[in-house]
Amino acid sequence: MKVLSNRTKIAAAINFSQYPVIRIDLSKTDLYGVVGAPVRIDNGTFTTGEPYFVRGYLRTFKDENVLTFDAGGVALKANLSYSDYERMLEYTNAPIVKPDQDILVCMVDSERRLVYDPVVLRTGKRVDPYCMTPLDLERCKIPAAEEVERNA
Repeated sequence: MKVLSNRTKIAAAINFSQYPVIRIDLSKTDLYGVVGAPVRIDNGTFTTGEPYFVRGYLRTFKDENVLTFDAGGVALKANLSYSDYERMLEYTNAPIVKPDQDILVCMVDSERRLVYDPVVLRTGKRVDPYCMTPLDLERCKIPAAEEVERNA
């Protein structure tokens, strides 16, 4: 895990699309914990060659201090209704998250008007759309100070 606290680094990471940016509002909760933010998880391609994205949420559950990807379930309906359109539109601008990738997680609390330093997390190598947590999050490796000075 890498915490960005320098204003220039935060602005560059968010404005220049250095990472997929996921905004989580800690004030939005449900019975299970913090709702989180919608994401699209890259799950390869269909047999036709079209990309296959699993829709999910990056969220945290009560009494757990971890972020997890919750893909939920899939239900087929006979017709397309207003709620189906709302759900589709919710994911139109959702970031695409891939395995073994750095993502930027920005946490805010809109009720208390608080912001927290953005955190860079690395996704795991496993993707399973049929599991409750299709991707695991791993801590980002921060290079030692001497290594940074040598590369500078």
